[in-house]
Amino acid sequence: MNTGILYVQMFGGFSMKWNGTQIGGGPKARESQFSYLMQLLLHHRKEGVGRNLLEEALFGEREVGNVYHSLRSVLYNARKKLRQAGLPDVEYICQKKDVYYWTDQIPVEEDTSVFEACVERARSEEDPEQRLELLLDACYRYRGEFLPRQIGVIWAAQEARRLQAMLYACVEDAVVLLRIHEDWQRMKELGVYVSRINPFADWETVTMEALISMGDMEEAQKLYDSTVEYYMQVQGFRPSAKLGELLSRLGTQMEHRYAMLDSIQAELVEKDPGGGGYLCPWPIFEGIYHMVGRIMERSGQSVYLMLCTVVDSKGNPMEEGPLLEELSPRLQDAIRNSVRHGDVVAKYGRGQYLVLLVNTTRENCSVVQKRINYKFVVGRQRTGVKYYVNSVVCPAETKLKEAVMDGSQRYIGSPNGIVLCIDRAGGGFLSGRFYHRYRERETAFANTEQMLFRFEEFFDSINYPYPGTTERTFQEKVQGKEGRQERTEKMNDEQLLKQHGELGTFVVRVQHRQNSSWQGRVTWMEKDRTLYFRSAWELLKLIASAVELPEEEDRTEEETPSWFEEE
Repeated sequence: MNTGILYVQMFGGFSMKWNGTQIGGGPKARESQFSYLMQLLLHHRKEGVGRNLLEEALFGEREVGNVYHSLRSVLYNARKKLRQAGLPDVEYICQKKDVYYWTDQIPVEEDTSVFEACVERARSEEDPEQRLELLLDACYRYRGEFLPRQIGVIWAAQEARRLQAMLYACVEDAVVLLRIHEDWQRMKELGVYVSRINPFADWETVTMEALISMGDMEEAQKLYDSTVEYYMQVQGFRPSAKLGELLSRLGTQMEHRYAMLDSIQAELVEKDPGGGGYLCPWPIFEGIYHMVGRIMERSGQSVYLMLCTVVDSKGNPMEEGPLLEELSPRLQDAIRNSVRHGDVVAKYGRGQYLVLLVNTTRENCSVVQKRINYKFVVGRQRTGVKYYVNSVVCPAETKLKEAVMDGSQRYIGSPNGIVLCIDRAGGGFLSGRFYHRYRERETAFANTEQMLFRFEEFFDSINYPYPGTTERTFQEKVQGKEGRQERTEKMNDEQLLKQHGELGTFVVRVQHRQNSSWQGRVTWMEKDRTLYFRSAWELLKLIASAVELPEEEDRTEEETPSWFEEE
């Protein structure tokens, strides 16, 4: 490592090194005023940092008697700490009017600047092979999220989003070139890397495509199974449909030797059918579900979909723990041995199983449930199974319902559907109002925190969706009525969809309340675009990206928000 250069890390966490010695920061170090100061000054070396932003970053909402004096004190201590670390005795922090700058006398090499420089070189490179190498170099220089401990700070969150968008564009461009060169090994390595440093972004699709193209079908199947399990365990949701689509290519990618029909049938025969229902992975279950729907159009068979969920002694879904790990396979066996040979079973989530009951009645579904309970419950076991049953609707009926709607996205659908109207935005704050079917008037909110609280109050009032975790408070809860409150609908879909915000209108459908957050989908009505969100924070980011940055719709492809990306 060369001397005379201050090496700065922003990706994955903050740290500084001078002549090989670390100055503050590090994975275990607590964030301090010195860290906040250096992060701002070093990252904004060219344009400088305004006094107001500096004071906000250092003192926040704390009561400070003399802000100017306090700022001078922080600057003095920072200069002292830098000298003690061995840096040359110069004026480290310069001031011009109300703007503060890092000195030009000490050169800085910041990882984010190096990353951006690589990206710019790749964009301007015309030779495809050289461009590929530069793109890969840029991808591997992104070592994690920008200042992850500062995600709640507006300037850091905005910068993190911008740099992440650059990474996404680099990966996608690199994948295109790797696909052209049929360089599956490096494509696999890239997919593994970006999945690790940027999880829950479906980068596993890159790895899986490479594995399929290499003919490693077994490894591709393992990757899919482990990814689904990981997403469910950590976040409580499934990966994107794109990953499932790639898995469906396994069959088309396999090369079979020439054979006659008899020998093909011999290969297709189920080797060990065993007893009970047909247990299969989720992608196969999904395919069977679609096929059954098509058969129903002609046969008129009655088919039901049943969801079985392990619950605790209070009737709440079990999310994790050794007991769930023990009960989940027991429930699987109980289901398989309680349904018919032609019924289909698949694991859906932690402690959850789906059953496709073909050519049956709703009454028979109750019989199946009793059988499962008999086989699952042992002795004085306090845990049990909660059941949900819906009839399967054939595609023709679904299309008929859709034809009634004004466009595929223009409906509310779920009982807890909300029409969100954003009237004001700025400085990280959103204000406006929202509507739901059980109230004729709007529910107003002055900021995002108030909006989230009032959303949650509404969901609690109808007990839908059921919360996956128990609400915790410092005070004892007042016991009230449990269960879903019956309410009278005051507004229908047509009336709800007449409401519009001054900046934007969104239909929010929260499908799950898992991991103390929300998962569901949101439709931006003005653009007729629907995206899935995995947390309340992600929902806020999506809405903010739509209403706070209207002038940025003409930005370059790599910098566009996720609303404008291809699904």
